[in-house]
Amino acid sequence: MSKPRLSILFLCLVLTACATIVVASNLEVKVRLSPEFAGAAVPVSVMPPTPIPERGIYCLQESDTGRCIPFQRDRSTGAIEFMVDVPQITKPVTRIYRLTEGQPVYGDGMWVRDIDGKSLAVREGDKQVFVYNYRSLLPEGVPEKYRRSCYIHPIYGPCGEILTDDFPKDHYHHRGLSVMWTHVTVGGKTYDIWTLIGMRPRFGRVLAMEDGPVYSLLRVNDGWYTDMGVKVIDETWTMKTYRAGDHGRIMDMEIVLKAVGEPVSIRSSDRGYGGLNLRFAPRTDTVLFSEKGRVPADTDKEPFLWNDLSAKFQGAEAVSGIAIFDNPTNVRHPQTWTNRYYGVLNPTPASLEPLVVTAEQPLHLRYRLWIHSGDVVDGRVAQAYQAYVSPPTVEVSR
Repeated sequence: MSKPRLSILFLCLVLTACATIVVASNLEVKVRLSPEFAGAAVPVSVMPPTPIPERGIYCLQESDTGRCIPFQRDRSTGAIEFMVDVPQITKPVTRIYRLTEGQPVYGDGMWVRDIDGKSLAVREGDKQVFVYNYRSLLPEGVPEKYRRSCYIHPIYGPCGEILTDDFPKDHYHHRGLSVMWTHVTVGGKTYDIWTLIGMRPRFGRVLAMEDGPVYSLLRVNDGWYTDMGVKVIDETWTMKTYRAGDHGRIMDMEIVLKAVGEPVSIRSSDRGYGGLNLRFAPRTDTVLFSEKGRVPADTDKEPFLWNDLSAKFQGAEAVSGIAIFDNPTNVRHPQTWTNRYYGVLNPTPASLEPLVVTAEQPLHLRYRLWIHSGDVVDGRVAQAYQAYVSPPTVEVSR
């Protein structure tokens, strides 16, 4: 190779390296925080004006403290994602973050692993977060008809306490965090995937498993099958779980139901049972709360934006709980809820009239779980909801 060509090649390499440094060191993110979010954990996702080179080593630095915080790149979009723990503020403030060259901060890290050939565990470092059960489970002494799979249990609280229940004796069919309806009609026949009469879910495959310093991503596919082995619904769950903040942890869920073949009609029971169902573990001092205030008694088919159950769970000295937030993009928002003081939160879009799912028009459902310490006030539930439906304004520049 001639000397001029070598010089040009060398110059190109130098310019590329310089461009990498410029892109990284000049990326600035301004996040405007509202007092409505005070005390909540807020995920921030930003798209750089130009792609950040994969080979660079970068640190996301807070401008006011100079400390670096964990960040993560979305593998599919290239976006940069990180968490902001909103301080106790009484007026809007702007936090500035800069991407600079330097050693990245990982923290304990979020990860997901197959633990026993039956379940997938999500953890933050050595702290357990939740378990997704993809193989059929049946404890000793429980009737065979209640064998099931494709649900989440247990979900763990801030101190490692178990917040969910499975195979409770009062309702053997209740199963942690699950998706199930009492009336599933296809081809002129009606099945019950709520109590597993004539139909049950069956695992398909893992679509995505992603670890990271900010969040883990788990996407799984399963199907609803009749007892004759006919698949009528293709179901996909996506669970994006963030590292814990000062007061709680975010778990974002998206559920997609797509008919296989004929249209499928889905309806809740007369009292509203159906849809996303969260069954809580044994506990004391249970309190139900919503955006309307304290919920004094059980509810049937009552519209809410969100609901929270807080209590003192077995194995924990302090109060903790889980809130479910109904995404404004969900069909028939705000959805109706059937809640029980014995330990159930159940939002559904199909209690007042059926939903018809087809191959061309799948049903998309999105929810956020806020797994928090303390009661509804100490756990900043209202603030976490506002951060979900009205996320902070973000400005990105070079």
